[in-house]
Amino acid sequence: MEDNIEQLKNSLKVIRKVFAGFEDYRIIGSTLVAAINNRAHRKLHDIDLLIDEKIYDEVSKRFKEQGFKKITKRAPGFEWDEYQKDNYLTFGVLLRGKFTKDYFEYKPNNYISLSIKSEYLKPTKYELYGESLRGIPVSSVYEGIKISSLNTKRKTDKDVVLNKIGNTIPSGLSLNQAFYVKLFGIRIPYLYTAFSEIYNLIGGARLAIGKSYDPWH
Repeated sequence: MEDNIEQLKNSLKVIRKVFAGFEDYRIIGSTLVAAINNRAHRKLHDIDLLIDEKIYDEVSKRFKEQGFKKITKRAPGFEWDEYQKDNYLTFGVLLRGKFTKDYFEYKPNNYISLSIKSEYLKPTKYELYGESLRGIPVSSVYEGIKISSLNTKRKTDKDVVLNKIGNTIPSGLSLNQAFYVKLFGIRIPYLYTAFSEIYNLIGGARLAIGKSYDPWH
């Protein structure tokens, strides 16, 4: 494994500074897999985040005070911010929305919204290289990995998680139970899962012809 442990450790220290005093955010993705593994299981390139819009301006300010540059990225129908700095992992704000008692809601525009049930995002404490992480349940981490099964990195993540928890996944919400999409105010069952499965197939096909899994890379 190509070693970027120091960059990872640097980034974990930044989390403590940027999110001090805040609860309405979650770390998701492969950083949590590394925490489950108690060490980096492969080279990590970014730390993925969900953040409540009411704290986002202050979070953005703190990242900039730590020397990070904000870059806005775009894909069809989707926009997100990244915070980049040399010798650190990229912090990717995948979703910026609103935490409520029952769900997290993300609205990219006035016509569509994505809601994630709070149980799926239940704040779960992890630790990695001595730093505390506010993540999501192991069952939710695993659900996210499964839906990207053709991504080579996710196959590695899945093996690590299963090995560490003894091949028994704790019970939790499936993607179909946790995620729902509204289009023009009408709830569309299974749309998020269907989109994710199609994206996975496209990503797998791209890898097969030597391209990146994600179309925007």
